[in-house]
Amino acid sequence: HVLFYDLDKALKDPLWVLRIWEGGLASHGAVIGLITAMYLFTRRRGIPFLEASDRFSFSAALGATLGRLGNFFNSEIVGRKTDQTWGVQFPRYDRPGLGEVPYRHPSQLYEVALGLLVLLALYLFEKKLGKEKRPRGALISLFFLLYFIGRFIVEFFKEFQTLKPEDSPLTMGQYLSLPGILLGAYGLWWS
Repeated sequence: HVLFYDLDKALKDPLWVLRIWEGGLASHGAVIGLITAMYLFTRRRGIPFLEASDRFSFSAALGATLGRLGNFFNSEIVGRKTDQTWGVQFPRYDRPGLGEVPYRHPSQLYEVALGLLVLLALYLFEKKLGKEKRPRGALISLFFLLYFIGRFIVEFFKEFQTLKPEDSPLTMGQYLSLPGILLGAYGLWWS
């Protein structure tokens, strides 16, 4: 989060980075942290990294789903405004004292649906490949490919967080999703 969404704030006030109660977790950064933790854990235990990653892919999909459900309840990472004939109002985000609360895309719920679809795809893919007969790395690669393609698409409905449309054709979330898409595609080809 600090590197991609609030670097200016961190440079002005370096101690702000340590104020974890003020929020600021980017899921792309969480992926990097989880991969690092998985690598250290598997290395220490003598477990093959790809095997552990395949097994973890189900938890990753479920965790992403539950995280976005929490974002919905907390009025975080809201969607862009709709044409006002449908949508969800987020008064905690839009502060009703500043005028009419607009209707927005429930982008968090789009990502909940994405997480559930990825979870289903992982289950069906593993079943089709024959569980323990599957090539190692196939499940985590499928997770990366499907999840980050979905994240790329959902970003079209999210409020801009850092890059503005006049500055960039893509959002920061879309740029950060591209390595995950490429990693997933390569991993599936490799496995």
